[in-house]
Amino acid sequence: MAMSTVVWTGMTAITGLARSVWQLLLARTAVGIGESGVIPTAYALLSDYYPPVRRAPAMGIFTSGSMVGVMAGSMLGGWIGQIHGWRWAFIVAALPGLPLAAIFWLTFRRRRSELRR
Repeated sequence: MAMSTVVWTGMTAITGLARSVWQLLLARTAVGIGESGVIPTAYALLSDYYPPVRRAPAMGIFTSGSMVGVMAGSMLGGWIGQIHGWRWAFIVAALPGLPLAAIFWLTFRRRRSELRR
């Protein structure tokens, strides 16, 4: 999960540095590749950390967080883009990713327990 977050974050920042449509296309494709490793891993961790009776609310809160993130990112990105340009919006959007990746790396561990049964 940490490595996927690093790829997702790094490619988001590189999107802001793109100088051609091909560079932009490659950077955005790489963002999707990085993001694709986070969601399944998060679901696996949630199923490890929460028993079956508490799993649905945990996944609901997790999924709601992505919607809040889309809303906040759109508002903040639009504001930054208006003031500093679209490139800076992508660079600023990438800033929280590396500290989050470090937190993931240092704290999350798979727990293979009887909770999975």
